[in-house]
Amino acid sequence: MKVSVLGATGYAGAELLRILYSHPEAEVVHITSESHTGEKISDLYPHLRGLYDMQLESMKDIVAIGEDSDFVFIGLPHGHAMEVGRALAGKPVRIIDLGADYRFTDTSVYEAWYHVPHTHMDAERVYGLAELYREDIRDAKIIGNAGCFTTASILALAPLAKQHLIDVNTIIVDAKSGVSGAGRSAKQPNHFPELYDNFRAYNVAKHRHTPEIEQAITDLSGEKTLINFTPHLVPMSRGILATCYATLREGVTRNWLMQPMRSFMARNISSVCWGAALTRPRRMSVARISAISPGTSIRVRTGSLPFLSLIIW
Repeated sequence: MKVSVLGATGYAGAELLRILYSHPEAEVVHITSESHTGEKISDLYPHLRGLYDMQLESMKDIVAIGEDSDFVFIGLPHGHAMEVGRALAGKPVRIIDLGADYRFTDTSVYEAWYHVPHTHMDAERVYGLAELYREDIRDAKIIGNAGCFTTASILALAPLAKQHLIDVNTIIVDAKSGVSGAGRSAKQPNHFPELYDNFRAYNVAKHRHTPEIEQAITDLSGEKTLINFTPHLVPMSRGILATCYATLREGVTRNWLMQPMRSFMARNISSVCWGAALTRPRRMSVARISAISPGTSIRVRTGSLPFLSLIIW
């Protein structure tokens, strides 16, 4: 299986290369970077020495790259994947976009939140959260990979929304992220003196992962869903802890909750690290592995449910 990675020098692209190296059927044939064309990826990421010592190419001849690949992963900022998708339309190559261009069923939602026109509206695409849409993904031409906050939040809420155990329009997502989620480009708020010993909310009431979570919960529950989502930046390099709150449906007890949650996790998630008493997910529990650490408890006084989901990228 021949694989190419566009935008290989970003954090997502470099992490993808590390994962692909362990895949028994994946052969990486092209890696691109417009800002580091001609350089070796291993010079930029020394931990890849001996694994990938190939030179970075330009993606200007994207058709040739696509024709020489079975899969093309796109690790570019939003707005660029659509250009690749249109250029490779009609080719047998399959596309996995790590960005947002192909995540939304309704492209007007994408345009409203990302403020760029969607130029590939007719693309046959599938939302790439494999734990929920594995069968759809299996043969999909274009896969819009799920976002980071969205993965943690949707997987926490999915079994409860699907079984109608919570009021989906009372959902609050309070999520914390490491700084690598902001990307590799230098930005003053992410410099060490600004971040160390600090903690802040950002993009309050306007974070672009909000409609992505709403889309998935609407699909699962069959009810139009609007949520409150606030992300926070914490002084660690990677990882996400999402604390998701929702009001329980009348009569729902803890015993009702645990079976669907355990069943969902067992069926759909390859590695689950259950916290002690199912209440205390820790970053260290899932560091450097492909896993999710869930936990839950019920606030009897208020009839609400805090469900925690922790993932490490």
